[in-house]
Amino acid sequence: MDGLKKLITDYTSGLSGKYGVTFIDLATGEMVNVNDTDRYIAASTSKLPINVLLYKYIEEGKVNMDDILTYQKEDFEPGTGIIQRSAYGTQYTVRETSKLAIRKSDNCGVNMIIRLLDIQNIRQYLVDLGGKVYYDERHRSCPYDMALVAQDLYKHYLKNEAVYGDLINDLENTDWRDRIDAKLTGVKVAHKIGNQVKTANDVGIVFASHPYVLSIMADNVDFGTACKNEATLSKMIYDYVEGYAGSTDGLQNNN
Repeated sequence: MDGLKKLITDYTSGLSGKYGVTFIDLATGEMVNVNDTDRYIAASTSKLPINVLLYKYIEEGKVNMDDILTYQKEDFEPGTGIIQRSAYGTQYTVRETSKLAIRKSDNCGVNMIIRLLDIQNIRQYLVDLGGKVYYDERHRSCPYDMALVAQDLYKHYLKNEAVYGDLINDLENTDWRDRIDAKLTGVKVAHKIGNQVKTANDVGIVFASHPYVLSIMADNVDFGTACKNEATLSKMIYDYVEGYAGSTDGLQNNN
């Protein structure tokens, strides 16, 4: 992990703006952290914990996939998504709403889910995970907190693919492929981006031969440049992990 931290630190320290990174080896739980608990604009990465909590409620029987959510005036939020073009009173199932919130990063859809779950329950979920930045009205988070959410999703997915498989599939098939997964050809990546004018975030699970979580947030950056930088960093991390995973496998086989 020391070598990986040096790789991340050396690369990000030479970039304009600030980058925060958390890496979690999903086999061992080992972490690498760089600027990981500083506050960043969460943007749409916040849709990840909201939807993970939703699926926990589904697993527990508190919510049903076929339950109906009605689009209301209070749910309206411009930006990404398609529900904003619907008439107030339009109905969507929980499954449809979650799918749009993840794949299209639908702002109105996620507001409908927040109304269903209650924002305080979402905040408490992050606190209970061990999050370092309280998700208040300023909508701030950090790479460490979002990495914990992705790790939690992975654990639940392994135990109950029948429930969490839909969410993983949605995260694999978003409209954005310009950061963590941009250069990982043929690799399954379940991730959620976050966009703002000077913010480019991405957090997800990389299903490499040695699976890991990667969470990247950026502040005071040129958006397009930051996306390219994060794609490059992701590929560097992937190559490094695959290299040490191969070395470990070789040692195990020799033993």
